[in-house]
Amino acid sequence: MPEPNEPVLRVDNLSVRLGAQRVVDGLDFTVGAGERVCLIGPSGSGKSLTAAAILGITPSTASVGGSIRLGAHEVAGVAATRRPRTLRIGMVFQNTQAALNPLVSVGAQLSEPFVRFHGLSRRAARAAAAELLTRTSRRPPSC
Repeated sequence: MPEPNEPVLRVDNLSVRLGAQRVVDGLDFTVGAGERVCLIGPSGSGKSLTAAAILGITPSTASVGGSIRLGAHEVAGVAATRRPRTLRIGMVFQNTQAALNPLVSVGAQLSEPFVRFHGLSRRAARAAAAELLTRTSRRPPSC
């Protein structure tokens, strides 16, 4: 956790390259506790790659430079899967069609991260998803 009045996120001189092309160059900003930040720009300006760099999910063809600090921890260039749990952050995507697929059950979509990132069996992942829904007062899925 950051010290009081210190930013939760600090991005300094961020650059992201895709091969020889520099897509993000010299970006600086901070985000304090409780603040919201909006990245605005035309298509192709690097908004998604900036978010991907912060999340640690850039494509394998990308290289990240500069500094990305979550609290006191430097995470620039560190894949999300290599970060300690306390340094993994999430993103709420603007396009709800991309966030949840209406053709796949909610239970199946909630189960998938437990299988992919936590190594649970399908059965254990379904139970974990049902527990999540129960804790949020939702009916468990029939997946």
